[in-house]
Amino acid sequence: MVEGYTFTGIELIIGAAIFAVPFLILLNVWQSKKYDGRKNKEAMYVHRNREEMTLFSIGDAVITTDENGSVEHMNSTAEKLTQWSIDTGRGHPIQSIFKIVDSDFPTLVLDPVGQCLKEGRVVRLAKSIDLQGRLSSRSEIEATASPTRNRDGQIIGAVLVFHDVSNVREMQDHINYQASHDSLTGLIHRREFEKRLKRTLDLAHKEGSHHALIYMDIDQFRVVNESFGHQAGDELLVQLSALLRATVRGEDTLARLGGDEFSVLLENCPLNEAVSKADVFNRAVEEFNFVWQGKTFDVSLGVGVVSIDSSSGSVNEILKSANSACYAAKEKGRNQIVIYQADDPQLKKQRGEMKWATRINDALRNQKFQLYYQEIIPIQSEKSEKFHCELLMRTENDSHDLVSPTKFIPAAERYNLMGDIDRWVASTAIQNITVLEKNTPSETASLYGINLSGQSLSDDSFLDYVSGLFEVYSVNPENICFEVTESTAIVNPETALKFMREMKSTGCKFALDDFGTGISSFSYLKTFPFDYVKIDGSFVRNITSSEVDQEMVGSICRIAKVLGIKTIAEYVEDEPVFSMLCELGVDYAQGYGFSEPAPLSRRLSNPDNVELLPANKHSN
Repeated sequence: MVEGYTFTGIELIIGAAIFAVPFLILLNVWQSKKYDGRKNKEAMYVHRNREEMTLFSIGDAVITTDENGSVEHMNSTAEKLTQWSIDTGRGHPIQSIFKIVDSDFPTLVLDPVGQCLKEGRVVRLAKSIDLQGRLSSRSEIEATASPTRNRDGQIIGAVLVFHDVSNVREMQDHINYQASHDSLTGLIHRREFEKRLKRTLDLAHKEGSHHALIYMDIDQFRVVNESFGHQAGDELLVQLSALLRATVRGEDTLARLGGDEFSVLLENCPLNEAVSKADVFNRAVEEFNFVWQGKTFDVSLGVGVVSIDSSSGSVNEILKSANSACYAAKEKGRNQIVIYQADDPQLKKQRGEMKWATRINDALRNQKFQLYYQEIIPIQSEKSEKFHCELLMRTENDSHDLVSPTKFIPAAERYNLMGDIDRWVASTAIQNITVLEKNTPSETASLYGINLSGQSLSDDSFLDYVSGLFEVYSVNPENICFEVTESTAIVNPETALKFMREMKSTGCKFALDDFGTGISSFSYLKTFPFDYVKIDGSFVRNITSSEVDQEMVGSICRIAKVLGIKTIAEYVEDEPVFSMLCELGVDYAQGYGFSEPAPLSRRLSNPDNVELLPANKHSN
């Protein structure tokens, strides 16, 4: 109000508006700023809450610190591993919460966060380490520390991320253990043993150090396996492994190489000490009794010892040498020890047989065996009523010369390969005999001799195998004569007799080979259903000059005739021997003097010149 002047209502309203607008503007600005502040605070809260939720939700343990390394925050995983809560740990130096130790260097102080803050870079621990929890728990972890910076690049703290690898490490250790140890005995297996042997051999070559290797094989292990089954055999191996483990030095390496074979690597051990150690093994095993189902078995070892020094060959050569010495020890008797010496005649024989075992396997895989035949001719008549021969095996040596079975059969018997050989012979022979007979005039009969070993005649499955071949190839059983030696039949008389009776019932013939070399020869003629007796060549070669040999052959012929058995003389080399055999009443002759062995593929007297089937791969 101005003196002398009265304001109208409109003027009052306009005046109020003039004063009110600035006030309202200021009020709106103030309210707007207030709203923006609340909005910013809410956004900051949401952002921080989101960070915390992220921190808590990740599987790794996370601890954040300030620029001095004091704990600001930690998620639940970190709380669990360190056994510190955030309320208790906040403000503490990270070193007091995150206590880590390198198991390889326990005195070394590790502080990845301090190093990260000091050097301004990411610090990763090169390998897993042990984290010591507040309550004495231990975890194996991997960790990374990273610096945090503001907009100006200044370090304002650190983030430590770590995770527990205990289960992963335990699983990896288990996998590594399985990859290097035998699952049955817990000893290291052959592959791992060869690695350690290689390292020791390298040291010997480099430093001239002396070491030794002991190779052990259980005597009569097969008896336990075959009598009571593989469960008993496995239990014997487990108990024996524990016994051997208790006798080795801490620095020695004991391994199961396979089957019933064990080996010990003795580092920094001269040969004489190794032999003494081998004797300790022998005595410990000799005093050990294996009990199974109330029965007690005496256990013994064959032990070979070989020295390892700067002159030693490869790992394979060392193992072969030790193996040869071991088998030489087994041949000497129970609980024997043989030291490998390169010029030992017995060990040379062993090495030769080992080479042949390798060649035999190669020949079976790659069809390198061949079948030959040698004709058996009648003595008492000018013309044979049938073609009669014995099938013989041949293979090649390193010089590609043909080798007779006398060279490789001993190795096959030692290394249990005769069963595989017999299957190859039976399969190949029956296939080719079928082809020959289909292309031979019907009025001409034939008889083919097939040799069998004791390993096959003692195998119950071999009867089914041969019966299966007869069925598949429709061979006439009357064309087959199985030849077995006295030692072959005696391995398992019951199984052998069963095989012979079953095959005889189909029409097959049987011949007793090498007759006269065993002490029970004549009793075998009464026990087994033989059709032929093959008189051993040791009685035939000198028959024209030895009255004893004449009487021996004559008595065999007389007894054979009483039993209705035909006689065949082996190793007939000349006409005088042939004439003497004729006088003594021998029925047939076989030898180089009248028929040399020839490849079965040349047996092409059939009109169509049919080519024989190739030898098929045998199956077990």
